[in-house]
Amino acid sequence: MSEVQVWRYALRNDKPGEGWGVFLLDSNGMLAIASDFGNYVYHWPSQGWGKGDFRAFLLELDTCYLSGKLAGGAREYQADRTLSNIREEICRLRREGYLKKDQARCEWDLPREFNNLRQSEDFGNWLEETRLEEAWEWAVYDVPTQLMLFCQRVWPRFRELLQSDLGTVAA
Repeated sequence: MSEVQVWRYALRNDKPGEGWGVFLLDSNGMLAIASDFGNYVYHWPSQGWGKGDFRAFLLELDTCYLSGKLAGGAREYQADRTLSNIREEICRLRREGYLKKDQARCEWDLPREFNNLRQSEDFGNWLEETRLEEAWEWAVYDVPTQLMLFCQRVWPRFRELLQSDLGTVAA
């Protein structure tokens, strides 16, 4: 049985908002991260990435796939996108003749009574009052904002460290 290789990488927060991170990984497919944009851990079984260098596998990951794994199923309510979906649907229903002008106006104004749906609880309360059918489908839940920021600000710099360590060029 071969010995497990462990790597440690550290990124400093050299510029405001850039973020710092400490990355621990091993040749069995484990990735653990401590950062100012959250702490994350995931393990990829070897059949998921093959027998090559695990660090090379990490270079291949796109941020959508990565964030899904690191989020561990966690989703965060997206108020602005939810409200935008509702507004678009009201307009569509009005255009297609499913809502009369006064009905559309009433539905358009209703979110204000619930803090413009700023919290998922506000959305739930709005759902009880709206007369729009299947309105629950318009809620947007996405990867937590903190994880998105990690993927945008810290992960690309980590990839540069890996590329330098492996002597590769970004694809």
